[in-house]
Amino acid sequence: MALYIHIPYCEAKCHYCDFNSFAGREREFAAFVHAVCEDIERSAAAHPLGPLGSVFIGGGTPSTLPAPLIRRVLDTARAAFGFAEDVEITSEANPGSLNESFLETLLDGGLTRLSLGVQALDDATLQALGRVHTRVVAEEAVALARRAGVPSLNLDFIFGAPGQTEASWRKTLQEAVALGPDHLSLYGLIIEEGTAFGRLHAAGALHVPDDDSQADMYDATVEVTRAAGFAQYEISNYARPGHECRHNLMYWANGEYVGVGPGAVSYVNGWRTTKTRRPAEYIRRVRERAVLVEEGERVSWPVSVAETLVLGLRTRAGVDVAACAARFGVSPVRLRALVAGVCAGMFDGGFVRWDGDRLALTDPGVEVSNGVMERILELPAYLTADEADDTLKVGVLEPGMR
Repeated sequence: MALYIHIPYCEAKCHYCDFNSFAGREREFAAFVHAVCEDIERSAAAHPLGPLGSVFIGGGTPSTLPAPLIRRVLDTARAAFGFAEDVEITSEANPGSLNESFLETLLDGGLTRLSLGVQALDDATLQALGRVHTRVVAEEAVALARRAGVPSLNLDFIFGAPGQTEASWRKTLQEAVALGPDHLSLYGLIIEEGTAFGRLHAAGALHVPDDDSQADMYDATVEVTRAAGFAQYEISNYARPGHECRHNLMYWANGEYVGVGPGAVSYVNGWRTTKTRRPAEYIRRVRERAVLVEEGERVSWPVSVAETLVLGLRTRAGVDVAACAARFGVSPVRLRALVAGVCAGMFDGGFVRWDGDRLALTDPGVEVSNGVMERILELPAYLTADEADDTLKVGVLEPGMR
């Protein structure tokens, strides 16, 4: 079982960011931590599922909170749920807000993995993305993490940023590898509505590399990371042996998890729920012991089958279709035939392949993965005549869904 803890605060909102995060809310910090700790305790009481194998503190920027407050959140989770002996504890952080106190406090609390949002290593690109740190600050943050003894260090980067070329991205990759991380998360830029980039793009004022250029950057990513000894174990994630992110592997296996904090998503017992997004409203609801769930759905088993296949396809090892069939009580022969049918054109094009019972993307298939996954999502129509999910109405909750 896994726990996700959402910290919704940042120093500033980056131009590309559509996460549930807010800047300039320092006055809320103490009340928020009190609320999220109570949310953790209530969630543990509702879902007594045994010790956690993974805890992920994300955001937002967890390192924006003072170290004693973030440690209180972690200690509350340990007391409420219990942690497995080999639990993976990850915290995100930004280079500009990372400090020795934060690291020492979390490492003392059991931190095993740090994920730093570097995003770029040249100041012009960092400024274009709306980041508040510089290259020098990023390098100092990596050095600080290593001196502190962080067991596993991930660095996040974005390609396809304004003004970026394949050559400049290749240089960034080589410099990132030289920093000595254990894991790299390397994402293509997506322009989201409601962001600063989204508004500029809609006005025709944002110029970013086109799809072909981004494809070239992706190819460079695979080449440089492979040469440096990183294994691509998921479309956007690369790790040295033994440093794969177990929390994210749980997501890609369509496993169960509890989410706490504003906007956090949970997936337990077939229910997918999302808590109220606004921090002030979240704090108020916790204080008044009101319902925290804002929306949710009962995920039907046919949809769960399709989601399990889609999520598993993100990994380079692919997804075991026979194991998926057994998990949901479907005939493995029938499921394999249905997959072959909806993906027939993708097999013919060389974008997907069978490896025994495993369905996997080929190297060319990674670049058209969205198209493959859209085909897989057609499966529920063939698995049942009734594909309508139950919509969870606020105030009409199954036991434990508060």
